[in-house]
Formats: sequence, C-alpha cells, structure tokens
Amino acid sequence: MLMSPSHNYCADCNRDFDSGWALEQHFIQSSNHHHCRKCGRHFEDDDDLTTHCVDDHDYCERCDRFFQNAHGLHEHNRQSHPYCVKCRRVFNSESNLRAHLNSSVHRPRNVPCAFQHHGCTQSFINKSSMISHLENGGCPSGATRKMINRWVQLNDRDNTVTVPRRLLTNGDDTQYIATERSWNGYAYECVLCHNTFGALADLNRHLASPRHQEKMYRCPLQTCLMRFNTLSGLCQHVESESCGILKFRAVREGMNGLLRDMGRLRLVTQRRHMKVLNLFSQRSFHLIHILPFLCHEVAANTEIITFSSSREPPVDLPLDVLGNWSTLHPTDNEWRWLIEPAALHTPLPRACSHPDDAHTPFSSTCPHALWLLLDLDDDKWASYATFTLRLSWAASTPVDFEIALYSLQEVLARHSDSEGNPPRSTHAHASVPPHATTRSRFARIHAVHAGVTTPKLEPSPQSQSPPPPAPPSHVAHAVHQPNATIPFIVILEPVYAGVLPATLLPTIGLLIPIVLVAAAFVPWITASLEPHVQQAREEWRAETFKRR
Repeated sequence: MLMSPSHNYCADCNRDFDSGWALEQHFIQSSNHHHCRKCGRHFEDDDDLTTHCVDDHDYCERCDRFFQNAHGLHEHNRQSHPYCVKCRRVFNSESNLRAHLNSSVHRPRNVPCAFQHHGCTQSFINKSSMISHLENGGCPSGATRKMINRWVQLNDRDNTVTVPRRLLTNGDDTQYIATERSWNGYAYECVLCHNTFGALADLNRHLASPRHQEKMYRCPLQTCLMRFNTLSGLCQHVESESCGILKFRAVREGMNGLLRDMGRLRLVTQRRHMKVLNLFSQRSFHLIHILPFLCHEVAANTEIITFSSSREPPVDLPLDVLGNWSTLHPTDNEWRWLIEPAALHTPLPRACSHPDDAHTPFSSTCPHALWLLLDLDDDKWASYATFTLRLSWAASTPVDFEIALYSLQEVLARHSDSEGNPPRSTHAHASVPPHATTRSRFARIHAVHAGVTTPKLEPSPQSQSPPPPAPPSHVAHAVHQPNATIPFIVILEPVYAGVLPATLLPTIGLLIPIVLVAAAFVPWITASLEPHVQQAREEWRAETFKRR
C-alpha cells in the first residue's frame, strides 16, 4: 500500500481516495483486502486475519467484535455464548458445554464402584461411567455386561427401562464367534455390518461388544423412548439432559438404594464364566428405584418472588449503569444463564461488595450477580397487575440464590448517590411521550456458594480445642474453590388472581379431565386385569425357580 500526505492510494486496486477515512472504509469493505480494523495491519487471507485478531486482540470471532480489554471479552462470552468461565473456553453448543462441565476436568471422581466390597477400588465421575466399567469386564469382581442385563431383566417388572418383546428372544445369550472363514481375501469381515479388521482377534472383540446386541433398553420419557443396547448408554443419555428427563422430580434416596442393591449381587464362578444369583424378593424392585437412579440431578430448587406492578415516571439510566443487562418480555420470558457463586460463608447481601472487591452493589460486571430489565409495558401484559419471577436450578447444586427488585427511580437514585448528583426524571427517549409512565422494573439475582465443609477441613474428633471461627469469604473461596459456574433458569410470567402463574393453566386444564376419567375407569380396568396379572406372576415364579 502506498500512502503519502497528498494521496490516499490503494496499490492493489489502483485507486486513489479523497481521504484517509475513505481508504480505511475501502480496506474494510473490499473482499480483496484482509484488513485488521483494530491495528490496521494487512494479511494474505481471512484465516491469517482471524488468527491475528484472536491471538493479538480481545476479539470475539463469532460476533466479529473487538473489546477494550480481556475482562470485557470475558463478560461478553459469559453472557452471550456457551462459555466455561473457569477454563475461559467458548464451545459450539450448549450440549458441548454441558459435556465439558460434566467431564473429569470439573467433576470429581466421587462415584465408587458398586462392587467395591469385592475388591474394586476405582471411582468414577458419574454413574454411566461406573456402569460401563462393569459392562466392559474391567472390574476385579468379575461383573460383566451379561450379568447387568440379566439383573435388570429380572427386576424391571414394570418395563420402565426395558423393551418387553426384547426379553422374549433371550438375545443376550446369543454369542457370535468368527473363524478363519471370515477372511475375504484382504481382511476379516463382519457378516453383520461388513466392517473389516486386520486380525481375527479384533473381529471377535467387535462381535463380543454391544454393537450387534439387541436394543433392550429405552428412555422412560414417553416423548423420547430412545433405545439403547447397554444400560450405560441409557444412563449416559439421561445424564446428558438431551431429552429433558432431568426436569422430573423423583425421590433421590432411591438412587443410593439401587446402587447398594446392585452391589449386593452375589457372584459365583462356574467354568470360566460368572452367573448372578438375585438376592431380592419379587417386590423389592419398583419404579421408585429406577427413576432416581437415572435422574441423578433433578432441577428441584426454586426461588420465587411475586410482585405487583405500579406506574412511575420513566428515567434515563446511563450506559455505565445498564452495562449488558438483558430484558425479559412476553415474547422472550424464559432464559438460561450461568453464574459464578460468591465464596462460601459470604452473606447474600454482600455477594458483590467484599472489601477487597472493586464491584459495587449495582455493578454490571460482578460475576456473582445478574441484572435483568423486566419489561412490563408490553401490550400483551397490559391487563395483568401481578407477576412472578422464578429461578430454578439443580437440587444437587449447593448454591443459595436471592432476588431483589428495584424500580427505575431506585436504581438511578443509588447511582446518583455514588456520583454525588441528585436523581432526575427524563423524557429523553423518543418512544416515551411526555408525561408517560412505565411499569418496568429491574431485578438483581445473586448467588452464594453453600457447600458443606469437607471432612479434611473439619477439626479432628480427638481435638479438645474449640473449632476455629469461620474463615473470611476470600479464604473460603481459595479453599473450596466455589468459582465453578452454576446453570439456572429464569422465568417471568403474569399471575392470575394473584396466585396462579400463567404457565400452569394448560396443565391444570388437562389434569381435571384426566383425573375424572381415571376415577371412573381405573377401578373397573384393575378388576378385569387382576386374574391375568395373577396368572403371569405364577408363571414367572415357576420360570425363576427352574432357572435357579
């Protein structure tokens, strides 16, 4: 590029421009140039330009935006993209982020093997990994996939997670063994899927894997019913939250009971293979044991605040107060966010006002708080006077949330007090006519870690000295590391008659006829099916006695 005080010339395009600004716009808009808007450098192609922007500047590739510093980019990624705050990594989708958060990078190995009393000392990050460990035959106890499948078949009498017709074929006993006749001239070929292998042993391992096993498991969610050929595959599907089954409430104590029951299976060695003898009675296994086992996290914790709307003069809030605050309105009233809880032992009102923290209570950059604008002026909500703001997060997450509502005048007054200027009303916005009023509110959501002190940090039982005082919040932050992000859902909706949220109306309208129909027909159906059920029980008992 040739430039001089008298010319603004582009040598590649052989064009002269009237001003430096026009030349700069040419560099930005022309497809023949790969120009950095931040520093003015030119590159050979878009890949080199993108690499430069990401490596040398605070740049968001997805949004094509530059930021003043790394903190601005960090806050943007946290609020706008699937982003791991702890690792400072952006992911392509929410599912990829969940997989990362559920990996060994962020989750401890606190799920012991169900057969630890048989000498297995391994621990895993989740239950699907533990089940896979048993199915793969890597457990010192000798447990195998065949044992796990048979145990589920004998106990899942309600077919909650198994397909009934799959059990009649007894396909789990079918075993494929390849011979030298599988050689097709250049490799060993699987006759079932036609994949090729370099060694006969590799082909036999492939045939012994669950690849060609019948899909005897299914997701218990009626809107999903996806099928799997292993119990670990089903558990992994549930833990991934891909179908939303974790939204169901279940009795969490049943999960530990199921793992304990699985560990009580007695293993007997006979001729190089293992068989399982069931130690439970016919009534020892019910749906209440299966669902909590699958639903290892239930979004059961809820924080709700109900408020009445009132009108007040509109105010003009500076941009340094608003920051990147999001808006909830009738067409977009439900959001999912990630928040970093404040340190353990931090009082909720001081979550963003620690003496060593530069954040103020109204700061838009505090990682422990989220500010929302509640747009109640929309015409769709004009007839409602009462609203509810609801938070939901996983029951297994040790976090306390608090919601505080502020009017526009209160937010402006607090900001004005810190600046030394009195609050002011305004009609600066063109969309707000003079003497108009608004019902909009601001909501501040902040979170504090509520984890229990680990045994290693508790005082020794033999010690007679009194326990030390609780450490300050910044010390607790360093010890417990509660800075992992917590996902939660926020919903804003109107309330009917002051007590009934709008989202519950369709559910209640559907439940009433269902309850009436069930009350009328269920007793009759139960009485007509009782003889058949009794006969099936007797046949099952006879078959079980023969197997034993």
